[in-house]
Amino acid sequence: MKAIRGKIAGEGCTVAMTLTAPPAADSVPEPLFSRGEVIVQAGVLLASVVDGVRFDQLDDTEVVAVMAALEGVGRKVDGASVRR
Repeated sequence: MKAIRGKIAGEGCTVAMTLTAPPAADSVPEPLFSRGEVIVQAGVLLASVVDGVRFDQLDDTEVVAVMAALEGVGRKVDGASVRR
């Protein structure tokens, strides 16, 4: 998977970001916390990033990259919610 590069502007600052593919499933260490706690933490982190996105300050390429990344996260969440 290709890395997605972009900037997120918010509250008087611009934060550079690089999104890359996650490591292979067999190379991810077991979390120190329960999976539920890790998912809650990930949600808090995601919310803090998404809340800082100002789409009117992004060029079209950045908007598409952010929307594609959000769509990917949404698909993971949807898939997990229907799996048992």
